[in-house]
Amino acid sequence: YATHRAELEEMGFDFRAQKLARHGWDKLKAALLHYKSLYGDVLVPFPFVIPADPQWPPQLWDMQLGIAVNHIRNQGSYSAHRAELEKMGFDFRAQAIACYGWDKVKA
Repeated sequence: YATHRAELEEMGFDFRAQKLARHGWDKLKAALLHYKSLYGDVLVPFPFVIPADPQWPPQLWDMQLGIAVNHIRNQGSYSAHRAELEKMGFDFRAQAIACYGWDKVKA
């Protein structure tokens, strides 16, 4: 596919989706809950990658958690788990709030 990568990207193919799919729900859920235990929320910034750090379980190291969260909010990834995400405090509108401010989003 390398010779056709640009054409595939033009058509909307997301090469990162394969990386997300290999994590699976259980691993993503563990990452989000651990992030929350460390930072108090699940407002994961887009560039956040789980570091190879003793604070984190080794099986989560190098996970692009920020990209995964972006896919959940904007592309409907893991939509079958929406209730669980909301239960852990996941805000599906967080990006809109960051861009437009709370007053415009709640209106």
